[in-house]
Amino acid sequence: MNLFASEWAVHVVEIGGLLLLTNYVLALVRHTLGDGWIRLALGRHDTVGLVCGAMVGAVTPVCSCSVGAIYASLVQNGASPRAAAAFLFAAPAINEVVLIAVILTLGWQGAVVYLAAGLTAAVLTGRFAESLHLRPCLTCSAPGEATAAGWPAWRLALADTTGVARRMALPVLAGAGVAGLMQAMHIDPTTVLTGIGAAPWAPIAAAVLALPIHIEPALVSGLVLPLAASGLALGTLISLTMAATVASVPEAVVLRTLVGWRGVGALSTWFLVYTSGIGLLVNTLHA
Repeated sequence: MNLFASEWAVHVVEIGGLLLLTNYVLALVRHTLGDGWIRLALGRHDTVGLVCGAMVGAVTPVCSCSVGAIYASLVQNGASPRAAAAFLFAAPAINEVVLIAVILTLGWQGAVVYLAAGLTAAVLTGRFAESLHLRPCLTCSAPGEATAAGWPAWRLALADTTGVARRMALPVLAGAGVAGLMQAMHIDPTTVLTGIGAAPWAPIAAAVLALPIHIEPALVSGLVLPLAASGLALGTLISLTMAATVASVPEAVVLRTLVGWRGVGALSTWFLVYTSGIGLLVNTLHA
């Protein structure tokens, strides 16, 4: 119980802090400079918006339980659903911290395949955001909540952030609680995957086992290294790493407030299909 309480508190600070900080900074810039800056990149629905969303995600080292908070901040401040969806995949799955772990565990060849697969998935996630029901609720995504005439930019940004904090407080507390519980339970798929070994369906098993897990980016190598040393196929290792980083049950709890259970279900299905499919493809090509 003490471990759960401490992990819950840590994740409340992490997820809630990211939500407040990113939303305040984005809102402050928006109220100071206007929203033209975001329309030029993340506000777009075209290929430029998709690529910008993916690239911003690639340099944002957050875990899956925290990415929902930043996703909320982006849509609150004018990012298009497509660009925000691309960010939603890229930020936890292919950020620089994860890529360092991938290089250490899978080598340069594995890292190149992993990065290419991750960027492709991020762009596809954004391109088909509407089909995946990633249409954030208007009450969570409408910018400019504070409209008091004469207020300075910092005060308008603070008012916007306070509104987001009120709407997201329960999801953040619930998501942090789930993350804390999973950390306290020490869920580890290593034993199961070692037993599966080189079975043709090993990437599917890796994705199914890893998607619900919450793992910090810096701890990825600790999960993957023992399996790499055991000789697990490259494609299976890629499926495991991408699935473990891109999504988690805590993320689903937070996102449910923004896109509903239908969106969470569609997104989870897509993540499962892609993360297992890329592993199956790599294993087939390396056979």
